[in-house]
Amino acid sequence: MTAYLETWFNADKKFHEDLSADDTWLNLYATYDPFKDTLEMHYTVETDDFSSTNDYHPTENEERIVKELIRSKIREEYDQSPQEFCREFSENDIQMGGQT
Repeated sequence: MTAYLETWFNADKKFHEDLSADDTWLNLYATYDPFKDTLEMHYTVETDDFSSTNDYHPTENEERIVKELIRSKIREEYDQSPQEFCREFSENDIQMGGQT
């Protein structure tokens, strides 16, 4: 599962990116596999006419916090564990944009 994470911290400093222009922003994503308990992260820097994606390797503490945020949000919204949520989602064979 992939989650968008709001950056309520100094993203310029954290990711060593120049985000000072008004038309520049950073989107941070986490891809969590609750069955393997793995987390991968990446961020995208975008302007009105440019986009670049970079991998981010979180610290152990950041990884723990992000996993817990995802678990908590799924529990709050669906009253399920991430594993239960993924199993139910895959069992319902939901199609998105023609893809299963």
